[in-house]
Amino acid sequence: MGYEETADQVADGSQQDAEANKRRARLVKLIATEELPRIRQRGITDLDLTAHNRKPVSCKGVEQLARLHCETKGLDITSRPPLVRDLIDDALTAYAEQNEAAARFIRELFFDPENKIVSRSPGDLLITAREKAGMDDDPQKFDRLRRKEFAKFSEFLADFVVDDPPEPLSPEAKLFRLEMQLPKGYLLVSRGQRIWAICYLSVIFTCLILLAFPTLYRMNIQNHFPLAVGNKSVQTYSEPSVASTEGSIIKPGKKVNPKCIAQIVRQGEVVFWVRIKTEPWKDYYAPITAFEGNEKQAYSLLGDGVPFCLVK
Repeated sequence: MGYEETADQVADGSQQDAEANKRRARLVKLIATEELPRIRQRGITDLDLTAHNRKPVSCKGVEQLARLHCETKGLDITSRPPLVRDLIDDALTAYAEQNEAAARFIRELFFDPENKIVSRSPGDLLITAREKAGMDDDPQKFDRLRRKEFAKFSEFLADFVVDDPPEPLSPEAKLFRLEMQLPKGYLLVSRGQRIWAICYLSVIFTCLILLAFPTLYRMNIQNHFPLAVGNKSVQTYSEPSVASTEGSIIKPGKKVNPKCIAQIVRQGEVVFWVRIKTEPWKDYYAPITAFEGNEKQAYSLLGDGVPFCLVK
């Protein structure tokens, strides 16, 4: 029995490791194919630039790694550009111990080697990197090389930050590490982003309720305005006319709900009939004057949302 339990534990651990590897692979692919190219194209300094048709660069995976890395170093940085700059700079320094040429290649795409006060644009850095690689006349070949190096560096970057950071970690950092190990789901968002998402969804839900309320109100309004029968019984009819086939009688003291109000013009006068919703008189008519109150009750019901009936 002890051996079987140990085997089960080993199997569970292997499954968790496999899921963690898949999650790590998704993170690496996201960073390599989407986020690092976006950051390089915009430039680290201008990550949050909003001007004309530009919006802040979306790089949630790199941002989360940068915040975790910043926390493990004991730094208090909140702005994204210095966060991302510190992460990539430190990671490239460590990466150079494994592959100096590759680290230098990537560094030249993100940082100005001359360290000017006003750094060069991402386009200028790209041109210089092509020239140094000897591929100035073959941008497609250079782009293939860049994608290949970004993929390798992204593998290193994920391991550089996620594996065994020092304790203690904040709840957000612990959540990030947990999300990298859970067997299901893949969510890389900060606490602030989750709060904004919840608020946004709450606003949408509230708006939908407000938009749906009039329809729901009209659908159920009849149930809130029952018509009471007085001391005399009320005769019901199949059509809003005393000449139509008669239905069951409503005895004194009973209450029925209106389904709609029929407006009939007879000899120049407007006469209101109510179509009943309550069983066993459902879809039969009775004159509004047969119930407690008077004809003003019809206008009151119409004002409260009971609709007009479609009559022949």
